[in-house]
Amino acid sequence: MIQGLHHNAYRCRNSEETRQFYEDFLELPLANAFEIKE
Repeated sequence: MIQGLHHNAYRCRNSEETRQFYEDFLELPLANAFEIKE
């Protein structure tokens, strides 16, 4: 069982779908989010 992470960074196409996976399935709350525009 995952008890926590110090930090996690990833690229994704659908940020809402990715957030739902981490929060709803893995039960890891979102602490901060930002977008890097290329």
